[in-house]
Amino acid sequence: MKLSLTKGSQILLTGVTGFVGKVVLEEILRRREELNLGTVYVLIREKGDATSPDDRFMKEVASSPCFSELPSNWTRHVKVVSGDLTRDELALQEATIIGLRERVTHIINCAASVEFDLPIAAAAAANITSAINVLEFARSCERLESFVSVSTAYVTPHPGVNVTVKEELVPLPFDAEEVYASILDGTADEAALMTETGHPNTYTLTKCLSEHLLANRKGNVPLAIVRPSIISASWQYPRPGWIDSHAAFAGFVALIGAGYLKAIVADDSTVLDIVPCDEVADRVINTTFWNGDLEQRPFIQHSVTGIDKGCRIDACLSGIESYFQRNPVERWPDNTFVSNGRAHGFQNWRKHTAPGKLAGAWFTVSGQEKKKRQVSKLMDR
Repeated sequence: MKLSLTKGSQILLTGVTGFVGKVVLEEILRRREELNLGTVYVLIREKGDATSPDDRFMKEVASSPCFSELPSNWTRHVKVVSGDLTRDELALQEATIIGLRERVTHIINCAASVEFDLPIAAAAAANITSAINVLEFARSCERLESFVSVSTAYVTPHPGVNVTVKEELVPLPFDAEEVYASILDGTADEAALMTETGHPNTYTLTKCLSEHLLANRKGNVPLAIVRPSIISASWQYPRPGWIDSHAAFAGFVALIGAGYLKAIVADDSTVLDIVPCDEVADRVINTTFWNGDLEQRPFIQHSVTGIDKGCRIDACLSGIESYFQRNPVERWPDNTFVSNGRAHGFQNWRKHTAPGKLAGAWFTVSGQEKKKRQVSKLMDR
């Protein structure tokens, strides 16, 4: 794709401490000359323990192996900005606001919470309010050419077998603005909302609402949305197989590979839509620097594998077990039980609950509190 480039592009990037955010930053810097890059401003929140945004950048981002193939002085192209996406004007200092409004040409919003079971108010703060606040800030940027927000392909509840999922807003049975207001004032019934829409968790529900609210409020902001499916390890960049996340599918891989997860609720013939993280980053950046008339740029784009290139669960499972049998890390991974739920209860008790309770009881009797806590944490995962 030929890209539309501004000399000395100034990019505001959110979510850089997360998995996708790191890979997007790595690709921006690796393609620095192609993108005519000036500076990447990375917005990072101060941690509750008073860890400064600059310290977080050095500890959580710059030290990552994700950037090991870049020139040693790559950080000189990055400027850390202290802020908070859940607050008005992103909690930026006045001088910072003025500078960014004058300089920023492109905004990429990768920030989100990927926890599936957050209470709806917390999920909305991370996935709706933060995106709206970034949009409002984008509206004030004098040189803005593009704003791309990263969503998820699973904003669409499962439509049925062999049903096409279109690159358009998902129809909702209610007004998104009214529901968002009810979430803010604490009157929303999350269980009822998910039953009404068919979303399985607050993550996908709030991401769906976020898309609608961004579309409603975008005005003249050149907004586009990229929807990745299940994001996993890299295909090529920063190097084949790199990953630093235990979220979602990666959590299954880690627990199966370590020999702990032995029973899974699933239909083993289901095709998983797993997309490499660098493919997602590539789609995000190419959408950000879209060539030509932005009116012709797709408003919503999927970054997915598709039914023809996806991998069946049974093939995934055998591949994971085979790899970790050749490269063992803890226990020997094999004989993972997969069912669609009919026999799962007994197998879950036999393979997880009973061994966990026995181990916990033994560590209690023997006074090994640290190991008891480790068992409890493992069982929760």
